[in-house]
Amino acid sequence: MNASRMVSLALLSVAIAGCQKQAPDKPEKPKPPVILVEADAPPRPMKPELPPLFDDIERRTFQFFWDTTNEVNGLSPDRYPSRPFASIASV
Repeated sequence: MNASRMVSLALLSVAIAGCQKQAPDKPEKPKPPVILVEADAPPRPMKPELPPLFDDIERRTFQFFWDTTNEVNGLSPDRYPSRPFASIASV
């Protein structure tokens, strides 16, 4: 026999040996049923109401960007009230 035929025969033997059935696994014991219980967490404390100043700051900040943002490209000016330009850093 030549060497290539022996290599082919060896590879075929390994392939056939790999096709054998595995030994059956032992049957697993059935797992007990899972019972879900909701945790009794204490209620979250209420957050204190913020002073009206915060509502005013929020409204005015939104209004600033709403009024000054360029509708064409979406950039906001770097400085206000002058409108020299809007850099990419303002996005």
